[in-house]
Amino acid sequence: MDIVEYNRIKLTIRHRPLLLWLLSSILAAVGLGVIAFQGGSALTCQRTGQTGSCELVNSRLVGAKVRTIPLDSLRDASIESNPRNESNDTYRVVLLTRSSEIPLTSNYSSDSNQQESIASQINTFIMNQDQVSLNVQQDDRWFSYLFGSLLIGVGLFVAVRKGKVVTLSFDKVRDRMMLKQRGLLRGTTIELPLAEIVDVTIETIRDAKDRQIERVALVLNSGKHLAITPDADPFWDYKKVAHCIRLFLNLNSEQSSGKTPQL
Repeated sequence: MDIVEYNRIKLTIRHRPLLLWLLSSILAAVGLGVIAFQGGSALTCQRTGQTGSCELVNSRLVGAKVRTIPLDSLRDASIESNPRNESNDTYRVVLLTRSSEIPLTSNYSSDSNQQESIASQINTFIMNQDQVSLNVQQDDRWFSYLFGSLLIGVGLFVAVRKGKVVTLSFDKVRDRMMLKQRGLLRGTTIELPLAEIVDVTIETIRDAKDRQIERVALVLNSGKHLAITPDADPFWDYKKVAHCIRLFLNLNSEQSSGKTPQL
């Protein structure tokens, strides 16, 4: 919250929710990363007599990686547990060759039966010289897409609902109070004569969960209250906002000195 202008004829207070914008951007970026970099795998093997090869394709939204493995170098398929998971309850299939270990996929799965079934199919093909082909696939991207979309949705929700730029201005020359709120999708503007404002107050209301929350409101000569700040927003200092407006409009015994209050 910043005082953009303060003098004897005009007061302008503006709030830019920079932290909320940053939070929503981070959530959306992480969600996009989850969707873009999680992928599926497909292992296709062909045997011709005593020779053959396997092709391992790791596909992602941003591209695919293809690796060819000579069939005579493929020794075994085993189950590997996630070393970063202390409970060791996520697994993946690893292909053992003469020179290295090749993970079937970069993702670990909690479905141990699925991983054992895939490893069993691969090992059966390696041992059975009469089996001429093998095709196994693993694609758990639906969970990544769901989780990533959820993060993006939360980020957009925060930006749309809470990420509004609020500009509150009082102009004694034009005899107008103007409240502007600008969001990603739309904006609203409220205007009224300064003469209609008889007081400014910090009012306490109850939300849908029956919790007490505060906001700053203008008291109009009709008796109605016009809320000018978001409800229970930690980035607004309600007491100082109310004090600043009251001082500018001479709504109490304090006289305006033309100096900017220290908000």
